[in-house]
Amino acid sequence: MVNTVELLAKINERGVKKQHIAKMLGIGVPTLWRKIRGISEFKPSEIIKLCDILGIHTGTEKDRYFFCHERSIK
Repeated sequence: MVNTVELLAKINERGVKKQHIAKMLGIGVPTLWRKIRGISEFKPSEIIKLCDILGIHTGTEKDRYFFCHERSIK
């Protein structure tokens, strides 16, 4: 499950616009928001691309953002 708060903080920290992320992932901004909020899931390929965009390099970091057990904001 996505850690929405942490992922949004990382996106803001990196200064990357959500429109840019959506374009790089090949999805629309509304779809990106659904995935960030945990309404739908990121595909493994999207997680890999998003990690590259955000500079997330270790498995521990990936777990922190994408595989946490805390609830997402709906």
